Amino acid sequence: MGKFFYISVTSVTLLFLMFSSATIASPEFDKSPVGGDGLDLGPIRFGRIEVHPGLGFETRYTDNVFLNADFEGKEEDTVYTIIPSVDIELERDAGELFGFLLLYKGEDEHYDKLRDTQDTFNHNAAARLNFGGPGLRSDLSVGAFYNKSRNVGNRDFQSNLGNRVDSQTTAGFLDFIYSYSDVLDFQLDLDFKRELYDGSFSLQNADTYDFGGSTFWQATPLLAYGFKYNHRIRDYETLSFNNDNSHEDQLYLAFKWEPTTLIEGEFSIGIDLIRFQNVSEQDTQNLVYDFNLNYHPRERTEFYLRGSRKILDSTFENIQTFIYSNVGLGFTQKLMDKFKLQVDGIYENRDYRRPTPSFPNIARKDNNIESSVALIYQIKWWLQAKAKYNYRQNKSNLDSVEFTSNTGLFEVSLKY
Repeated sequence: MGKFFYISVTSVTLLFLMFSSATIASPEFDKSPVGGDGLDLGPIRFGRIEVHPGLGFETRYTDNVFLNADFEGKEEDTVYTIIPSVDIELERDAGELFGFLLLYKGEDEHYDKLRDTQDTFNHNAAARLNFGGPGLRSDLSVGAFYNKSRNVGNRDFQSNLGNRVDSQTTAGFLDFIYSYSDVLDFQLDLDFKRELYDGSFSLQNADTYDFGGSTFWQATPLLAYGFKYNHRIRDYETLSFNNDNSHEDQLYLAFKWEPTTLIEGEFSIGIDLIRFQNVSEQDTQNLVYDFNLNYHPRERTEFYLRGSRKILDSTFENIQTFIYSNVGLGFTQKLMDKFKLQVDGIYENRDYRRPTPSFPNIARKDNNIESSVALIYQIKWWLQAKAKYNYRQNKSNLDSVEFTSNTGLFEVSLKY
C-alpha cells in the first residue's frame, strides 16, 4: 500500500482524488498546486470564485456484478446512474497568497434486477485550501475528503460473497513544499485516513497515519533525482486473527527524466519494511519500485507504460500482506476535432507467499488481466458522450477466486 508523491523542480502534479466516471462529470484536483501564470475564468463566477455544476447519466451492463467465481454462476444486471456534481474554486494565481477548491459528486445507482438489495447513493466530497509563500518559493496545501460508497476497491471484499460492502472513508492531508533554489526542492507530507465498513467487515475498520517527505535535485536539464521517505502507522479498531497493527517504513531513490519534448519518465526504487504488533513472523522486507513513461509522438497521440511492485494489506484469511506487481500499457488518440479513442491494458500479479488454515498446502497466487477501449465524443465544450467496454479475468491457483467479467458503459455528461 505504498503511497508517495513525486515532486520535480519545475512542477508538482499530484492527483489526490480521481473518481471513476466520465471526465467532465468527475471532479479532481491537484493535491499540491502551484500558482498559475494567468487565469482563464469560467462562465459562472462571483468575482474570482468559479462555480462549475455538472450532471451525468450512465447506463452500465455487467455480466458479473459480484465478481463470482466462474463455477458458481454469475449475476448479471444493468445499472442506471445519475451523477450530479459541483466544483467551487478560487484559483491561486502566481504571486497570490490564497486559493481554495470545494468538490462534490454523487452517484445515484439503480439496478434493474437487484434493485431491492443493491440500489445505493454514493457520496464523494473534498476540500482543499492552498497558500503560497513569498517569492514563489513555498506552497502549503491543507485538505480533507469524504467518501461513502458501496463500490469497495478491495476485490476480496466482493468476490464470492453475494453482496457488496458499504464503506465510509474520511481523510485529511497537509503538504508543504519549499524550493530552496532553482535546482533543489523539499516536500513534507502528513496524511490521515479512516476506513469504516459495515457488517462482518467491520473487523477491517482501521486508521492509517502517514508521515513522509522528499527532496529532489535537478542534476542536469534532462535529469532530476532525489529521495522519498514515508513512515506509516496502521491501527485497527478491533484486532483479530485476520489483521494486526503495523508500522511501515518506505525509502525510495527516485529519478525524473525528460530527454526530449516527446518523452518523459519517472522511476523510483526502494525498500519497504513492515513490522507487526503481534504476528512478528509475518514481518516483511521487500524491494519495491514504480515507473511511468509517457511518449507523445505528436500532439494528438499519447502512449504510456506504467508498472510497480508494492506490498499491500491483505484481507485474505490470516495473511497480513501480499506482493502486488503490475505493468500497464495504453494510448490515447484524438480523432478529427471532437473524438478521442482510449485503449488500456494491465497485467497484475498478487503473490500471497504463504498458505492459510483453509489452504494449508498451497500459497495463493492470482494473475489478473484487464483491458478496456473507450470512445469519447466532445459534443460541446460543456457536453460529452462516452462509450466504453471493459474485460477482466482473474486466474488463480484457488478456484474460488477465479472469475471473468464483461462490462459495457454508455454515459452522457455535462459540466458548465
